[in-house]
Amino acid sequence: MWVVDLDDRELLASVFRRNAPAHASELGDLDDFDWPHTVWFGWESDGRLEEVALLYTQPRIPVLIAIAEPPATTMAELLTAITWSLPSVLYTHASPGLLQTLAVCASLCRLLLADGIEAIALNVRADNAAAIASYTRLGFEPVAEYVEASLVARTVGG
Repeated sequence: MWVVDLDDRELLASVFRRNAPAHASELGDLDDFDWPHTVWFGWESDGRLEEVALLYTQPRIPVLIAIAEPPATTMAELLTAITWSLPSVLYTHASPGLLQTLAVCASLCRLLLADGIEAIALNVRADNAAAIASYTRLGFEPVAEYVEASLVARTVGG
């Protein structure tokens, strides 16, 4: 699974309509008035959009909407992945149990830096533009590119 940056209103609407009463706020923010003030993060698996979190940037204090579809595991994974791209102060509407996910990630980074860790590094797939953009906004920068592969030794003549 990986984070995707979303800008397709029809796709977003189709995901939210799976449970429209729970996602009334997100559906409302798809309109032309609110759209320019939104950042949409998706958690995708096998080409299917599993969860969506919305960061509404218009108010003085941004609002994160993270309403999970049961079970909340995939939303927790999405929030863990996007923590780096969230503002340091925000208001949130989140399913039960998800606030702890946000707090733990932020606290971990603060603890590591306070303990003298010189650098916090991460790996991100080169085709994950949303994650790269998020990490770049937080001050992360590319250091090295590499290829991941599984190798199997062949026997000669066998």
